[in-house]
Amino acid sequence: MDPFRLVMMFLFGFMTGGAVVGLIFFNSASNEHSQRLKQIHSHIDAFMEAADHQHSLHESITSAGNMSPNPTVKKGAVLDDFGDDLIENDFGETIPKHDQLTKILRKVASKDKMVVATSTDYGYLSITKNWICHMKKLGLEKQVVVFSLDKKIHEAVREEGIYSYFEPEMSKSGETVGVWNSKSYNQVVHTKTKHQHAILKRGFDLFFTDIDIPWTIDWRPIIAKATPENVEFNGQQNWPQNDMNVGFFFARSTTTMLTFFENVLKLEDLLEKRIIPLGNDPRKDIFDPSDDQSAIAFSLLCGFPNGSYPGRGNFDAPKGGHPAKDAGIEVQPHWQRRMLFKYHSLTNRKLKHHLSTRVFDANCQDTTGLKFKYGLLPPLYFQTGHKDYKRYQMDAILFTNMTTLYHPNFMKGKDKKIDSLTNYKRWLEC
Repeated sequence: MDPFRLVMMFLFGFMTGGAVVGLIFFNSASNEHSQRLKQIHSHIDAFMEAADHQHSLHESITSAGNMSPNPTVKKGAVLDDFGDDLIENDFGETIPKHDQLTKILRKVASKDKMVVATSTDYGYLSITKNWICHMKKLGLEKQVVVFSLDKKIHEAVREEGIYSYFEPEMSKSGETVGVWNSKSYNQVVHTKTKHQHAILKRGFDLFFTDIDIPWTIDWRPIIAKATPENVEFNGQQNWPQNDMNVGFFFARSTTTMLTFFENVLKLEDLLEKRIIPLGNDPRKDIFDPSDDQSAIAFSLLCGFPNGSYPGRGNFDAPKGGHPAKDAGIEVQPHWQRRMLFKYHSLTNRKLKHHLSTRVFDANCQDTTGLKFKYGLLPPLYFQTGHKDYKRYQMDAILFTNMTTLYHPNFMKGKDKKIDSLTNYKRWLEC
């Protein structure tokens, strides 16, 4: 089959429920998938005719799918592009930080003003290099920006010829982010929210990806096709949990999204300062949306920046309470868990039938005044590291199909992540 038509059928699968994806890319078509293909077969020719005009999209996707290696990037080549505008080895107040970030974003942004960004620290150096190796193999090393959380990783990333942005006040001490849900961990992941807001505020759409997600293909045209025009926030579902995984998401630069991220930042700031008490509030409802992921899920459900939420019965900020013994485990209010389950839950059986983006309404006009649509990408093709994928043998496609995204979360320690990435053939040395 012509490669162009094959790729277009892949995209058509996203737009019509994904049956074509399962049949063509995974060579594991069930009878059910076959029936779905028959139902949409009459529409394929029309879709292909329209797709014939998408030559630029065709070139970007096929290039990514073929994983064509690019010429070796000269050390420091990216830095030379700045000329005299870059102040070498000076991380003080004399650097025009905001202007410098805008210059970087203009260089890495696509023609439609989409910016691919990630963040990392020196403790994740090996995983960072794996991410960079994949980007170089795709020829995307000058089309991404890395937010460096310490000076050492900033210098290491620039040595690889990748754009890096570093601000001392957004940096951290030490070489590791700390234990998950610890104070140091949450401070670091909250910094990611600041970086994300900074990009959106400058008028660029944001495609954020965690550093432990290797890009086996160019996901930009895929996320563009998988995000309906009326959706402002679209990301990976943290299946089998029911919240948004903010390690892989797309957000449009709109006034609504700017306000949304500002609310998240306010919430995270109050949590860090312990103005919002963690643990049990007077209503015996655990409140601790501590990390960036939980804070964003809380805000998607119309939670207030002051820590209140519709399920409490009023909009007063939580008062009193004390740190629960298991506060390091419970990271979401019980109300939040109930609502996320109500809206987003998918059993392993239902998961196999939801093969395109699911769209939801965030109608928060009575609380924060916001109203927008957000999406969740199909979990079967955007997998997390949860053990249930292996338990139900849904991780089999990771071994045979490199177009399936893999995010090795739900595991502690970078060594386990590296082992998992290696096992699924997503570890490179370059």
